[in-house]
Amino acid sequence: MLKEEAAILFNPAAGKGAAQKRKDRLVGLLRKWEVPCDLIVTRSADDLRVRTRESAGRYRALVAAGGDSTLQIMADELAKSDGDVDLGFIPLGSSNDIAREFGLTDLEKACRILKRG
Repeated sequence: MLKEEAAILFNPAAGKGAAQKRKDRLVGLLRKWEVPCDLIVTRSADDLRVRTRESAGRYRALVAAGGDSTLQIMADELAKSDGDVDLGFIPLGSSNDIAREFGLTDLEKACRILKRG
C-alpha cells in the first residue's frame, strides 16, 4: 500500500551547497503548510537514483528538492519504473530553469502547491 504522504528527496549539494543552508527554512515551511511528507536526504547522484527507485513503490508522490539536475535524475528514474507516481519540485538549485518555466519561484510557493497536492 502506498503512503499518503510524499517523499521529499533533498539534495544538500544543490545550488553549489546553498540548498543545505536553506534546509531549516524548507522544513519550517513544510510544517507551516502542514505538508504530509518524509524528508529523505541524499548523499550523491547515485544515492538519489537508488532512493528514487526505492521510494517510487512506497509513496504516492515524490518531490525533488534541489536543482534542475535533481529533478531530471528523478524524472529519468521514474520513467524507467512501473509505478504511477506524481512528481513535484522544490527549487533549491543555482539556476532553477525548469522551476521558472512553471512559475515556481520560491520555497513558500512550492510548499503551498505541495499542500494542495
